[in-house]
Order: sequence, then structure tokens, then C-alpha cells
Amino acid sequence: MDSIKDKVILVTGAASGIGAEISSYLCNAGAIVIASDINIDDVLKRVDELGKQGGRAYPLGLDVTQESDWKEAMTFVSSNFNRLDGLVNNAGTFFQSPIEETSLDAFNRLMKINVSGVFLGIKHAISLFREQAKENEKPTGSIVNLASLAGLLALKNMGAYCASKAAVRNMTKSIAVECGTNNERIRINSINPGTIKTKMTIDGFGQEFFDEYNEDTLPIPFGEYGLPEDISPAVAFLLSDESEIVTGAEITIDGGWSTGLAGVSL
Repeated sequence: MDSIKDKVILVTGAASGIGAEISSYLCNAGAIVIASDINIDDVLKRVDELGKQGGRAYPLGLDVTQESDWKEAMTFVSSNFNRLDGLVNNAGTFFQSPIEETSLDAFNRLMKINVSGVFLGIKHAISLFREQAKENEKPTGSIVNLASLAGLLALKNMGAYCASKAAVRNMTKSIAVECGTNNERIRINSINPGTIKTKMTIDGFGQEFFDEYNEDTLPIPFGEYGLPEDISPAVAFLLSDESEIVTGAEITIDGGWSTGLAGVSL
């Protein structure tokens, strides 16, 4: 994807899982990647790996729930690269819990990471897109938010997580309309991954969750869970010039789960 070459893209939650794979894919496509994560030691290791593979990746410590961190991140990008072309709001967390067993503290923490973190990223990226626009030119830039199948379907014992990802989906659409009607070329889209096998989901569901299912019993038409590398090409497309009039859209990557068996819970 040549049109992503040399674009400066900030990825959150880049130390592991989907974020790490997105960073790798973008680097391989020639982008300049600012790989950010709250776990700075892990992201330093990831950036070192990408550098050994020939990628242009730079580490950045970033707690997505802190507005001061976002301000510093935008200053870092502007000072070192003179521009920002794209943002991938990937950082997130989840847990399973019946509603009566879900504490307000746990609910608020999840919403702060999954919703407030995305909100802050959008807010400050758009501000930089506008600031760096040349006189008499429309501000440009692309933001990709990682929502979830859980924002489309009602999944048992995941009320907090479903609420957070539904919020990300609709926030994406609302702000896309806002930017478009402001006569700006700032595009905002979202991705809805199904259950993707990562360390986070293995820790959350347990290895047995993945081991128990096979293609005959798995409630997914394609008969298998996704992997992080299944998400990256769609993210790259939404960041690229090939999607220059795509905004307020969402791409669901779930093996057909939501289409073929809507309403099935985990």
C-alpha cells in the first residue's frame, strides 16, 4: 500500500496484541510509527524488534486516560516529525462480570480507558490536524478507532465492555459528521474485531475458552477465531489515501459471527 509510505502514524496500546501487529504492519508498509503504550518497557522492546526488521518506529510512553499525556504526545510528534497523518486508538481493556458483581470502580476504570481514552485521542489529534494545515487548505488526517463486535451484539456478563465499545462506535460516527460538515478532510472510522486471540483475551477468558471450541462447535460461520494480523490490513486501508472519502464507516472483522448468528453470546 504505497499511499501509506512515509505517513506519520501514532498507535496506542502498541506494546502487545493487536496494537503490536498494527505497528508492525504499518512499518512494513513504509509508515513512520510512533508506538505508544502505558507499559514503556514493553513498547521499548517492541520498537527495538521493529527496528531490527527495518521499520521506522519510535517509542512513546502514553497513558490514554490522562489528558496531559495526550498533550505531551502531540508536542512530541509535532516537534520530532513536523506533522501527524494518522492515529490508531487501539488501547483498551475488558473484563467479564455479572452486573451485580460489577463494582462501580471497575466499571469506571474500563470506561475511562476504552471511552475517555479514545475521546482524548480524537480531540487532540484533530487539534493537531487543524494546527498543521497550511493556509487556505483543508485540514486532513485519518483516525481509526478500535471498537468491537461487543459494540454490535449483546454479550452475556459483559455489560460494561459492550457499553464502552458501543460508545466508541457512535462517537466515531458523530465526530466524523462534525468534521465533514466543517468542510474538513479529517476522516474518522472504526473497526469491529470479533474475538481475537491475544494475551489479553487469553488472560480474560482463559486458555480453555479457546481450546474447547472447534470448527464444528464455534458459533462463527468461518469456524475460527481471529488473530491480530487479521485486523491490520483494514486499519492500514482506512489510514491510506485509497480511503480518502471513507468517513463515519465501520468494518466488522469477525468471521461472519455478527452476520450469521447475531445475538449469540460468549
